[in-house]
Amino acid sequence: MNPILIVGKPKSGKDTAGNLLAEITGEKKMTCSDIIYEDLACLLRVQLSSLRALDKESIRHILVAHGNHLCAKFPASLAVSCVQHGAKIICGIRRYEELNCFLDRYPEAKVIWVERPEIFEIRDNTEICKEMADFIVINDGTIEQLKQKIYESSILYRD
Repeated sequence: MNPILIVGKPKSGKDTAGNLLAEITGEKKMTCSDIIYEDLACLLRVQLSSLRALDKESIRHILVAHGNHLCAKFPASLAVSCVQHGAKIICGIRRYEELNCFLDRYPEAKVIWVERPEIFEIRDNTEICKEMADFIVINDGTIEQLKQKIYESSILYRD
């Protein structure tokens, strides 16, 4: 299976969609945050589980800053690291440059945009627009309905 990137605004259901896609396909799913956490744990010489136990919101500014640092030289470094860790499903790409750089390296990759209609504009560093997606999933129902939409999109991307 070619890499599938799941993108969208915060709180749209990207991680849930990624988990459902992993369940459907049997493929490994990772987030760009997974790579940031791993790298920070190594730098700080702490257990990964200890770092993950912290409230994400209270350290968000550190996670964002470190992610920006890791992407400074190579914008797609987080997503490429996910692939190098064996993931085929990647969530968490946030910037246009990051997405383009990843697609330059993996032109066969597909992009699923997850949108939740009741989520209004949330301020973050997401610059990716849904027009860049190969498939758009509107997350406006139950988990089972979302699973069906993800299943339908995954059929299009199987080798």
